Amino acid sequence: CSRWNGCTNTTKASLESPSVNLSLEAERYSVLIENGLIDPDNFEMAVRESHKTNESLGNVLVSMGFVEEEDLLNAIAESAGYGFVKLTDFSPPQEIVNLVPAQVADHYNIIPFHLSPDNILHIAMSDPLDMHLQDDLRRVLNMEVEPVAATSKDIEVVEMALSEYA
Repeated sequence: CSRWNGCTNTTKASLESPSVNLSLEAERYSVLIENGLIDPDNFEMAVRESHKTNESLGNVLVSMGFVEEEDLLNAIAESAGYGFVKLTDFSPPQEIVNLVPAQVADHYNIIPFHLSPDNILHIAMSDPLDMHLQDDLRRVLNMEVEPVAATSKDIEVVEMALSEYA
């Protein structure tokens, strides 16, 4: 997705944090501590709140004001080797958008925005680490997909703009 402004390819970084006993979900977000985006005490507080409310840790971190969604997604995507795209910086081509039926895009809250020469569909999603979603999309679309992180707000803005033209 390097031809798209705002989309960066990243390298895999370690998710290990020696100072905190973490669940699997918390482990993937510990990169925020490593990158200095959140204090370890606030992180632990958010982990406890996430367990208590059964809300995703990412949502809790953002709702408690410990980290901005864009910073969280950028760090998580970078740690997993995925890109991050600022969807409001461009309009996805209609022929790419049309590769995913509207009901599928709405159901999964995704925006297709690029088809690579090797026929891999790059899809913006707010949780690029959701392997079940990736598997579902591959099966439903019958093509290879590459997840790219995008804020839920950006996805909503683009979805609303696309629905006006549908």
